[in-house]
Amino acid sequence: MRAGMGTHMDASAHCIPGAASIERIPLSQLCAPGVVIDVSAACHERYSVSTQDIAQFENEYGAIASGTFVMVKTGWERFWHTPKKYHNNHLFPSISIEAAELLINRGVCGLV
Repeated sequence: MRAGMGTHMDASAHCIPGAASIERIPLSQLCAPGVVIDVSAACHERYSVSTQDIAQFENEYGAIASGTFVMVKTGWERFWHTPKKYHNNHLFPSISIEAAELLINRGVCGLV
C-alpha cells in the first residue's frame, strides 16, 4: 500500500506517458456518489478489508452501485498525533486483493 494513499489526487500522466495531466481531467469525472465502509471497530495494523466486510456493508445498506466511490474507514487516523505509530514502518490496514477486485468488477469509480 502506498503511504500517500488517500492524501492527494494523482493524474494518469504521472505513470502513463501521454495520459491526461491533472488540468485535463474534467470536473464531471471527479464527482460521484460515495459510500463509507467502516471497519474501524475490528481494524488493526494487519487488517485487510475482505469481501465479507463488503457483504456485511451491503446487507445493512444495500448493494454498492456501479459508478460509486468507495471509501474505507479504518480508524487509523487515531494515531495521527503519534507519528511513529501512525507510520508504523508502513504496516497499516489495507484492502484485500479479492475485495478490490470485487469492487472493480462491479464498476466502482474509486477506492480509498
